[in-house]
Amino acid sequence: MAQSIFGQRQFLDHILQYGNLSELLSIIQIEVLYMYRIHLSVRIFVYLFIIGFLFQTSSWALNLQITSWVGTEQVEEAKLRLIKDVIYHALDIYGRTLQGTRTIRLKIEFQDLGSEISAEGTPQVSRSEPELPHIWYPLTLASQLVDRDIPPIPEPQAYVRINSKNIDENLFSYSLAPDVPSNKIGLLNVILHDTRTLHGIHQYNKR
Repeated sequence: MAQSIFGQRQFLDHILQYGNLSELLSIIQIEVLYMYRIHLSVRIFVYLFIIGFLFQTSSWALNLQITSWVGTEQVEEAKLRLIKDVIYHALDIYGRTLQGTRTIRLKIEFQDLGSEISAEGTPQVSRSEPELPHIWYPLTLASQLVDRDIPPIPEPQAYVRINSKNIDENLFSYSLAPDVPSNKIGLLNVILHDTRTLHGIHQYNKR
């Protein structure tokens, strides 16, 4: 008889990784078949418990929303579609990994940043919140701590600037896979790197 995956760490990892009801139900169907000898009430309890756990963990997921795009007229339409796919994929990775109750609002800009920088990202900062007196906080983190939108919607809380020069010179790879050609710069890696500070979880010093 096949070994049950209930009680194994891989099962929990699978749920946390995918957070998807159809994925979960397919696993539970296998489990219910495996547990056919167990009393029906016990099977129903386990089924409902795991579905409840799924929706609870899904509600913790951090939502990152792009509220504005600036400079898109500098980018060819076909490349822009690929770039957006990469950006949304990167944000989805963070969203499935981090937890938060408030949506993080981002502004994406395309600018010529010269020959040394592929992209840059920074959260806006403030120390004027009454709940956080005399402390510099990235707005993205402050919003999570006080559980309200700082600044009010729809103002962005952070920005990402992508080097349009690299796009024009075809230096970026737009692949979602980890392997990048040696003569290209993986845009996914760049976006993951330059959005790591936007969530407010890094050490931030303001003088």
